[in-house]
Amino acid sequence: MKTDYVQIEKEYMTSNASVRELAKKYGIPQTTLQRYAKKNGWQSKREERRQKRVERGIVKEEGEQDESWERLKNTMRLVLEDEWNKCQEDEEYRLAVLPSLTRSTKYAREIGVFGPTASERKTIKEVEKMENESQDTGDGLTIQIEGNEEYGV
Repeated sequence: MKTDYVQIEKEYMTSNASVRELAKKYGIPQTTLQRYAKKNGWQSKREERRQKRVERGIVKEEGEQDESWERLKNTMRLVLEDEWNKCQEDEEYRLAVLPSLTRSTKYAREIGVFGPTASERKTIKEVEKMENESQDTGDGLTIQIEGNEEYGV
């Protein structure tokens, strides 16, 4: 059976597999594959391919901060802060978005965007409690806002 060096080279270029691992996988003597890889410049081709991917932003070099992730987290933080501010200004809006905004804030906290303020933590706990209660009883979600006023959602 003839060895498919093109396929092995492709796998070497697109993975982190070593020549030793590929030789074992394909049942080729390690020294044979090492000589072939060296003769055909696999190592330099792999390094060049990886460098091009880094330059295009497809992968990041080890230790490099992922700026796009930081921008995304910052944008998410700003949007959530704006939404919380709108909730403080507009009661009707607050009633409409509070459950989803609470879940979004909780998720943002989990992924490290920011921690909620004390009042947000209180509201999150209230909504979570109400959601748990509504799941237990099968009733609609009722939100109590400052005082004894209750609003069904």
